[in-house]
Amino acid sequence: MLFDWQILIQNVPLLAASLIVTLEAALAGLGFGFVIGVGICSLRLSRRPLFTRLGGAYIFVFRGIPLLVQLLLGVHGDTGVST
Repeated sequence: MLFDWQILIQNVPLLAASLIVTLEAALAGLGFGFVIGVGICSLRLSRRPLFTRLGGAYIFVFRGIPLLVQLLLGVHGDTGVST
């Protein structure tokens, strides 16, 4: 089987539009992550004990739970076990 260049050429506009959507989603994720990170950092560096504990608890939870478990909980919202 050979690669069909004609199909690729026909779909260049769709691929370009998809690239733009992908870049927008990546930039939005970076922006949200930055804002959340600055907020948590501010909590952690706060002089108020309650805020410091809240920031520390957030960091403790997200650093202590493996990334795969976080992704599964984010996608499924539970353990994925059905009864």
